[in-house]
Amino acid sequence: MRAELVIRKRLMLTLSVLTLLFLLIGVRIGGLTLFEGESLTARGVRQWTREGVVTAQRGSIQDTRGEMLALSATAYIVTANPQLVEDPAAFAQAVSPVIGVSAESIEKKLQNKGQASVILRRQVTRAQVDRLREMRSESKDMQRLLRGLSFDEDTRRFYPKGAFLCQALGLTNIDSQGQSGLESWYEQLLRGKAGSLRAEVDAKARLLPDGKTTYVPPKTGSTLRLTIDATLQSIVEKTMRECLEKNNALSVQCIMMDVDTGAILALCMKPDYDPNDPPRDDVAALQELMRITAITDVYEPGSTFKMLTCSAALDSGAAALTDVFHCAGAITV
Repeated sequence: MRAELVIRKRLMLTLSVLTLLFLLIGVRIGGLTLFEGESLTARGVRQWTREGVVTAQRGSIQDTRGEMLALSATAYIVTANPQLVEDPAAFAQAVSPVIGVSAESIEKKLQNKGQASVILRRQVTRAQVDRLREMRSESKDMQRLLRGLSFDEDTRRFYPKGAFLCQALGLTNIDSQGQSGLESWYEQLLRGKAGSLRAEVDAKARLLPDGKTTYVPPKTGSTLRLTIDATLQSIVEKTMRECLEKNNALSVQCIMMDVDTGAILALCMKPDYDPNDPPRDDVAALQELMRITAITDVYEPGSTFKMLTCSAALDSGAAALTDVFHCAGAITV
């Protein structure tokens, strides 16, 4: 009897311990499910999928007749998977002269083996990407060296006429976000809505042959049509350039307006810059060139005030429309 009692106590103790362990496991599972389920699910998705942003094409800016003044052209993002690059130094030496990034910078980025993808450079042209593809297909050694290299589509803002209405049109940054001018003022309308691309990958971030790919297409931004007439703007641009050079002036401005509607037909300020290649290395100079001085700066009215004097004379009866006046005076300021 005594032996049976001991065995029974041991069984009860064992059963109690197992029951307690199962209760703890149940509490833990409940906590993971109820409180950490969402974050753990997101963590798992990040581990077995690779998601990229599909940039929306920015809306174009046109003149009053539909002629393109600003549009988005296709560019590329060059990326690399540090886990697949066996020789970072040789990889950097091969890629550096093509994309115009120092080998030291590329090699430093490749040291982060915990990342599945690092950006080497954005806004890369199609010609540069084609050159990298040619290099990778030259030999098996180059294919192995550059196997961690990949390309994603990007967009680049392009201004077909160069230094043309540049202050009014404004600029975008590398992410195609408006920084100044109309590009900034109508940012919400022009930028569109980005899409996404999600693909299933293995532990080394390689695409699975039978993996599922989810694609959400981007939405293109709205088109902005101005009252500016490109033909008149071209004439004004040429005239203002000649005026600046001939008079050795610090700056010149011109506004051409439709007197019936108030619509701005041409707007020009010199000196200016080419928005396709702005002087971003000199922020102060760029900010000065971007200012729309014709509408932001204060000037003495000068001869433009004569219309007010004339109106006052006509309204008060001091002069008639048929009266002629001659002024022979002069003043040097």
